Amino acid sequence: MALKKQLDTPYDVSGTVMGQEVDSFAFNIQDNLIHIGYSKLDTVTHALQTDLPFTLSGQEYTDFITRLNELAPGAAQALIRVCLENLPGDGTIVDV
Repeated sequence: MALKKQLDTPYDVSGTVMGQEVDSFAFNIQDNLIHIGYSKLDTVTHALQTDLPFTLSGQEYTDFITRLNELAPGAAQALIRVCLENLPGDGTIVDV
């Protein structure tokens, strides 16, 4: 499985991530769906967009769960990291 994004440094829940931040997430195990709400900041001079919805399904759902289990199943930091890795958009998320 190829990651959509690579974090430069391990994500720390107490830190901030320039560019994107996970606001919420939910699993629908019956339908194999993962719903992610996130905020997006393209550059420091643009307005922050909040509560953007994004859904993973099918193979994306399977890849998400596989990656989560690789990192640390059940760990909050691992869950947020995998959410960030799977959000849409190109580029690298840098923990600042």
